[in-house]
Amino acid sequence: LGRRLAFAVTSVVFIVGALWTAGAANYASLMCGRVVAGAGVGVGLAIDPVYIAEVSPPAHRGRLVTWSETATNVGILLGFVAGFGFRDAGEAGWRGMLALGALAPLVLLA
Repeated sequence: LGRRLAFAVTSVVFIVGALWTAGAANYASLMCGRVVAGAGVGVGLAIDPVYIAEVSPPAHRGRLVTWSETATNVGILLGFVAGFGFRDAGEAGWRGMLALGALAPLVLLA
């Protein structure tokens, strides 16, 4: 499985997980969706630095992998900020917030 195809597969897995959690009817379904989304994110985060290291010039390799890790942490921060922003929006708010997680992998697939 090539790196690009692996990114596509993990993006699809993450999209399924994000939409599953957003549409969960009960706690068990929500947790199953989180497991699927977590698998997609985990594999994607393992592939990302390897892909960057393989395609980048040696002089820039460390800096580019560092930016990838920094972007991951900024994404986590934005997730917390979104959670804070949706805190008073009720059920539609948290469902919408979880569904928004499918946007980044959709962009990656495009």
